[in-house]
Amino acid sequence: MVTNKLFYSALIGAALLFAPVEATTYYVSSSGGDSNDGRSPDRPWKTMAKVNSMTFASDDTVRFNGTFTDATMGDPGSGTQSAPIVFIGEGSLNGRARLSAINLSNTRYAVFKNFDASSSGNYATPVQLGGTVSFVRFENLYLHTAYEGVTVSAATVTDVTFINTLIDSMRADGILLNDNAGDRFSFIGGSIRNTGLNPPSWNTHGCYASGGHGHIFDGVTFANNASGWSVSMRRGDMTIRRCHFGDLAPAGSTARAGSGFINNNNEDEGNADSRNLTYWIYRNVFAGPGDIYQSTNNDVGIDDPGNHWVVFNNTFINTSVNFGGGTSQYYDFYVRNNAFVGSSLSLKAGVSGKVREVSNNGWWNSGSAQGASNVTTDPQLDAQKEVTAVGYRDKGVVNPAPGVTMVPDNSNPLGFAGTAPDIGASEYVSTTQTSLLWAGPNTSLLSTTNAVITGMKRFSAPQTGFDIKGRYATGRMLPGLLIVKKAAQSDQ
Repeated sequence: MVTNKLFYSALIGAALLFAPVEATTYYVSSSGGDSNDGRSPDRPWKTMAKVNSMTFASDDTVRFNGTFTDATMGDPGSGTQSAPIVFIGEGSLNGRARLSAINLSNTRYAVFKNFDASSSGNYATPVQLGGTVSFVRFENLYLHTAYEGVTVSAATVTDVTFINTLIDSMRADGILLNDNAGDRFSFIGGSIRNTGLNPPSWNTHGCYASGGHGHIFDGVTFANNASGWSVSMRRGDMTIRRCHFGDLAPAGSTARAGSGFINNNNEDEGNADSRNLTYWIYRNVFAGPGDIYQSTNNDVGIDDPGNHWVVFNNTFINTSVNFGGGTSQYYDFYVRNNAFVGSSLSLKAGVSGKVREVSNNGWWNSGSAQGASNVTTDPQLDAQKEVTAVGYRDKGVVNPAPGVTMVPDNSNPLGFAGTAPDIGASEYVSTTQTSLLWAGPNTSLLSTTNAVITGMKRFSAPQTGFDIKGRYATGRMLPGLLIVKKAAQSDQ
């Protein structure tokens, strides 16, 4: 009998030991009190200092309502791939809670959603990421009226994704990925406006990308980055797609000499991190005046870094695409399927073995057409600056660059609806479908019924009818994925 009691006691103990820990939701309110337990909307905590004193567990949620500026938001702890820690705000500021800043140095698998932050100090930044931070997602933030919007300052800050975030009114850069920044920074949707408001300085850009590899800007609006460049690249490769660039110098402001849309001033080619890179520029609209420029390398390395520009399916309006100066002779250039409207392309002769591929572009009021297989009829832009002329449809090539293959599949930005890609930033199809993300030549297409997708949506049950296209590194699915819904599905 004693043996049976011991046996059942052991079973109960084991069950308790291995029982799943239930997620906890905590509440924080401007009208709360730090002596509360925080586990009910009726018993919320009050201050950010109280939140920072806690370490949260996987799948915990902390809900903020109001304004919390007594301290910056610090590390919440670390979640897991399938159960991140979630901080979510609500309030009167367009549904966001008010913070002074988010400063992380030791966080993995966490989500920060619906926050408004600004910082008035001389070098204050609303989102600062250093130390060890990875697989962290920020959604629907409004970062404004500060020195810089986001800074990444350590090689161990990797796989960070911003979704539908607005950056506005920065005295310096909107985003600074400094020399030591880690890999795979993604900024999806949202906008970066009114940066470099306190020139002159070296860091007055929409994004100053000085370190790291595999960065993506997808579906971003860049506007009035007038004191520098909308995107200034120094080291590392980058993908810029489906973005809108414009208003470099709106009424009442003046663009500084040297400002423009995209600039590459590759540094330190003697370092392997600055060599054999590809800059993917596709499916964007550039509404000038403005320019894209390969400038002189500011390096202590070698003349020929072995780098490539791949520029295809963009619409350029009053834009100078200047690959005619600097150290352009050492770069490969693939310029295909673009619509040039009141725009120009300069291309410097390359040294032996360098590629100069200019073909299947459309030119209107842009001087003489360059390259083979060009279209010269009026592209007829609509209000969204999309090409509407029938003559610009199904006129492209099937390989915009080595490692890239266009397929007749309009669920993919590289795909096309007819017998060939259209010229310009958009494909015209009979039905509207959301595009998947794509990240260069190392792309894998999956059909999956996985219950978990890293860093994006979680599904309560296996789903069907989804195609997922993602980036891979050392076998891991990385954040920055979008899902195309091929059929009506239920998700959470």
